[in-house]
Amino acid sequence: MSRFHWLFLLCLLAAAGCRSGAMDEDETAAGPALDAAPTGAATGSSTKSPAKPPPTPIVAAPILAAPPSTATTIPTSTPAATATATPTPAYASLDDFWDGNAVWEMDVYDSGLPLGESDTVNRGGGEFWSYLHASFESAGVIDQCGDPVPFPGCTTLWQSYDGGRSFALEDPTCLFECASCPCDNERDHIAQQQYPRVSFQPDQAYLAYEHGAYIYLRTSADGLNWSEQ
Repeated sequence: MSRFHWLFLLCLLAAAGCRSGAMDEDETAAGPALDAAPTGAATGSSTKSPAKPPPTPIVAAPILAAPPSTATTIPTSTPAATATATPTPAYASLDDFWDGNAVWEMDVYDSGLPLGESDTVNRGGGEFWSYLHASFESAGVIDQCGDPVPFPGCTTLWQSYDGGRSFALEDPTCLFECASCPCDNERDHIAQQQYPRVSFQPDQAYLAYEHGAYIYLRTSADGLNWSEQ
């Protein structure tokens, strides 16, 4: 080989050596950074940074469970049933009707009163008395001597205890007594005591009826026992 070749090889070797030394220096400079403690980068000093004290453990305070709640029963009382009195209905008068403040309406189709003319009185407390002429033919009525009464009949008493919705003839006997037995039509008017009209006043009751085209009047202290005409 020529001198030139040897010189070229020496330069290559020198360059390779320089490169290797530079790499070693780089690795030496970078090495401490990788191996350094987590407190920071390495310095040229050999004194190590003091390690941080370990964190104080946090001890959780025990959580006390709440005492079980006790259900408190609130006493309840059921109110006692209060009896409600049924109010007595207010009935209109003929004056209310004439003044245009009342009208007639069908309430009960059949109240139990037979066909005929009657007069009804409110006795209070839902009790009604109806005075009606009736005969043996219409309602099985007999006179106070026990004989059947011919048509159109004598005055009888029909009673209602449900506010006038239903009536019944409790005693199918003429209301007026005969002077003697047997009853006499001319004297006792037993066969015709039509269209009775009654009025209760504070002192006594008055009842008028028609017989043979004449009007007769009787009085009573209780509406059950009547005087002679």
